[in-house]
Amino acid sequence: MEGVEANTPTVTGASMTWTAVANRPSTLDNRNKLTVFRSLNASPGSGALTIDFAAQGQFRSAWSISEFGGMKTSGTNGADAVVQSASNDGSGSITSLTVTLGAFASTDNATYGAFSASTNAAISPGAGFSELGEADGASFGSIETEWKNSNDTSVDTTFGASDHVCGIAIEIAASVSAGNFFLVL
Repeated sequence: MEGVEANTPTVTGASMTWTAVANRPSTLDNRNKLTVFRSLNASPGSGALTIDFAAQGQFRSAWSISEFGGMKTSGTNGADAVVQSASNDGSGSITSLTVTLGAFASTDNATYGAFSASTNAAISPGAGFSELGEADGASFGSIETEWKNSNDTSVDTTFGASDHVCGIAIEIAASVSAGNFFLVL
């Protein structure tokens, strides 16, 4: 939908409750938006997920689901697992992007990053990060999710062609108790 800001999506399904953690609309093109959700379930559900944009048609849409163990499980729907989040986007055609987090609350915590590009350029994880998922496609743009099992306040990515990119970085709180924590974008 030309010139119309993309609705913030909702996620339902898999017998879990999904809560938006962070949302980053693009400053260059308000039709592009990156949203990260969380859910917590001691024994993961199964079934289809529905990502809904409140009946608004989308030109491009992509998603990635990441599962983590050993996260803090307190708070409503695992709210305490997310210590902080930050977002950033490039204001034009660039080939890298960094999202800066504040100082970490604990040296035991981990770092998660999610990035989206408006075209199908290949995206690579930042220095020291492990790629969790990547999807490149002419019809939906590109997404990248990455993880680092340590503190990193500079969550970054690079991509193969000049593009416009949005990014969200999250500090995930570690816990000694078991539990599964999911993020979807």
